[in-house]
Amino acid sequence: MQADMESSTVICPASPEDVESFVEAVLAGNTASKLTRKAADIVVLDQNIDISNLRTVYGTDVALTLKTRGYNGLILLRTGNLSPEDKKTYMASGAVHGWLGKDTNHATTAAQILEEYSRKAKCTVLGDSP
Repeated sequence: MQADMESSTVICPASPEDVESFVEAVLAGNTASKLTRKAADIVVLDQNIDISNLRTVYGTDVALTLKTRGYNGLILLRTGNLSPEDKKTYMASGAVHGWLGKDTNHATTAAQILEEYSRKAKCTVLGDSP
């Protein structure tokens, strides 16, 4: 598995506008977007996005915004909070497909992303909900 870095976007938000820029970059393939890039296949979000120490934006909220605006790709949270209660909260958002631990090595993380992407693709082909 290899990322196409020319087509990848990493945004470390310093303002609420940066979060919106990220959403627009992800949705680039949708007709509502003004960008000409291909829409993202996979989105990985931190659950607790600290914006310039002003406030925290939750990854689940960004994921919900993406879903509401038509994104149908894979959305995963990368988080250090993986208690059973936290996982229930993430899934209850209805916008994320799974999570990745921050303490997981890169090879394992890449394998987890591939597994989740394959599972979502299989569910999409079969008409099931991932």
